[in-house]
Amino acid sequence: MNESTLTQLKIVVERAVRPVRASTSRKWKMREELLAHVVGVFEEEAAKPGDHQAALERTARRFGNPAEVTGQLQGSIPASDVIVRFCEGRPGEPVFQGALRFVLFTGAAGLVILATVLVVAGWDRPWSWEELMPICSNLAFVPLVLFGVALMMWWMEKSLRGDRRLPASPRIGLVKSITSAWAVPAMRLSMIVGGLCQFLLLMSIYIGANWPTQPMGWSHVTSVLGTVPAMAFKASLCVFAGLVFVLPAVERRRHHEEWARLPIEASS
Repeated sequence: MNESTLTQLKIVVERAVRPVRASTSRKWKMREELLAHVVGVFEEEAAKPGDHQAALERTARRFGNPAEVTGQLQGSIPASDVIVRFCEGRPGEPVFQGALRFVLFTGAAGLVILATVLVVAGWDRPWSWEELMPICSNLAFVPLVLFGVALMMWWMEKSLRGDRRLPASPRIGLVKSITSAWAVPAMRLSMIVGGLCQFLLLMSIYIGANWPTQPMGWSHVTSVLGTVPAMAFKASLCVFAGLVFVLPAVERRRHHEEWARLPIEASS
């Protein structure tokens, strides 16, 4: 099967899938399954007497009315896909909107986990106000850190956009994906500079939060230096967490752009 034929079969599939309101990852799965089905049907039709174009037309007829298929696909989407759509965002959304979405989702998930831990830990003995204060006071800095991570992720994704050294498959494994991403010079720069910025941000938050209680002196400097390894480790975790989100996002964007270029309008 040549590339032109495969493109025509993709158009048959895309006419049904594109109008579906679903997450990009779910649409990806729909396209793969439907394309495999359509290719099988075309091979059956191509084996019959007739020319190539006739086989394509019979394949499209057997596929069915695109609008009806769209309705069937829409009805198969679970309610939980709304959460996935929110997490993935829309391709091409503004940077600030994507960062705000990331902060809201991860912040909400973090609060749920923290509340669960606090309830379990205080099951036998209720927490005192003095014990809760240090924990609650640090929560004010969480959105700032998450926003910094979101901007770093945007830079990472932009660095990988259009670079084909990252394998175009979501099943190659995280380690191989990270190795391939590291081979891109712009990606290395975004990871190094992004990690350094996260480290400086975390150090600034620590110094600012402890400034009122620790007067400037050698003991305070020693305390600050003692936190450097811990903050460096946290910054590295931020970079790694960013990669976990970015690598699938890059592949979803490539998949979306590839199929979005297909002309699904029927020629007059």
